[in-house]
Amino acid sequence: WKKCRKKDLSIEKGKLLINKFQQDSSKFSFISQDSNLVSLALVLLEKHWQDGLRTLDALQLASSVSIKDKIDKLFTSDIVLRAIAENEGFNCR
Repeated sequence: WKKCRKKDLSIEKGKLLINKFQQDSSKFSFISQDSNLVSLALVLLEKHWQDGLRTLDALQLASSVSIKDKIDKLFTSDIVLRAIAENEGFNCR
């Protein structure tokens, strides 16, 4: 909804995107946040803070690291997160 608030996206398109996400969400696996994931995110923040890694991106990256052996690619449109993920050995798109 941030893009709608900033007037970068109409409310109608925002609702459409949310609806599409709800439809597609059954195709995704969701990773629960626990103390181990938070600890890993903190390690990644300490390692990559100078590269621009932010807190929520660190949680996303930690989630990916925790299942790295089960995924082929990491998808992100965030240029900074992509560069850091590639530095961590991920094949990104």
